[in-house]
Amino acid sequence: MKNIYYLLAILFIFSCNSRDEKPTFNEWYKALNHQKTGDFDASKMKTKTISSEIFKIDTIYRSMMGPTSENIFQLADSGDLVWLVGYKVVVLDSTGTNILSPDLMCHNNLNIAVERIFPWDADVFNYTNRVFTLTQGFMDLQLPDGFGVPFTSEQNFTTIFQALNHNYPELDTSIKHKVILKYFLESEIDFEMKALSQNTVWLMKKYEGPSGDYGSPPVVTSKSDSSNFSYHSAQQPNCGVDMLANNPIEKLDLYNDNYGRKFTGHWKIVPGKEKAHFNATKMLNLKEDKLLYYATAHVHPYCEYLELRDINEDKVVFRTETKGVKDKIGLELISEFTSKEGVKLFKDHEYELVSLYNNTSEDTLSAMSVVYLYLNY
Repeated sequence: MKNIYYLLAILFIFSCNSRDEKPTFNEWYKALNHQKTGDFDASKMKTKTISSEIFKIDTIYRSMMGPTSENIFQLADSGDLVWLVGYKVVVLDSTGTNILSPDLMCHNNLNIAVERIFPWDADVFNYTNRVFTLTQGFMDLQLPDGFGVPFTSEQNFTTIFQALNHNYPELDTSIKHKVILKYFLESEIDFEMKALSQNTVWLMKKYEGPSGDYGSPPVVTSKSDSSNFSYHSAQQPNCGVDMLANNPIEKLDLYNDNYGRKFTGHWKIVPGKEKAHFNATKMLNLKEDKLLYYATAHVHPYCEYLELRDINEDKVVFRTETKGVKDKIGLELISEFTSKEGVKLFKDHEYELVSLYNNTSEDTLSAMSVVYLYLNY
């Protein structure tokens, strides 16, 4: 019976929509007529545990070079609504008994499957797969109480694991990673949840093409202004973003623009400091003013900070502070941002990402700089 009401609600929405468009999430959810009058109750939260394959670690694996595995799963029976609220990862020995150092985890991604099941306008989920990312230095994500990222129960998810070993060339062992996904089911809660969608913005560096910012007409189009630096072999930022390559946003490709420029989300850093700026306004792609309630970052070792700046107001919207592992290559801490009230992002403002890397090692390593913004639907 619940499934019948669910389908009738969706049909009701589409019958009232004169255009061939999906409703907003709030319009779709209101039509379900779920009256929620209770207080937030964390005891209603459910968890799902997913483990990687066993990884053999017997050599050095730099960022994005370690062994990987994937799992595909669903979270609920058909007809329910899932609210994702948290994500945690731990590194274990091959028996799953003992917790090991986070040195041996590169990153873990929770993605939605390529087939998207959204009866509402999914906003940025129309072109991105990413829901959550965990990385060394940030291994436990928890949205503020009462906030969640909603999905239909029919949606498939993919968990992507990748191992790492920057520091132990003589190591010979087997490990596995375990994630704990936290969520509520709409059918089991009597309190309201506030819906969030995830917007990914990452720093890109131009390695070919005319001068100027991403998507901006060049002043001189007859000359090439190729940037002289090396990009990482994992050019498409699959560990940080997993965007759908060559998918245009308002006629702009995610890695190339309409003026012959080519960009990369992964690049190489030689020993020393590097400060990079990227105008992320078009990538942020705000069609209306939004409120930012939660934000995290994904960076590589030797990043000192990453910030999203409001250019119009000359102020920092979100800044992540990082702490490196003493006497080793790695990250001990990547800070997060959380706000119950929300910080306003304006559709008519310009924004930029600024990152500072300070490679104090003797090696050339890889860099990337990504922020994950959780905004009101």
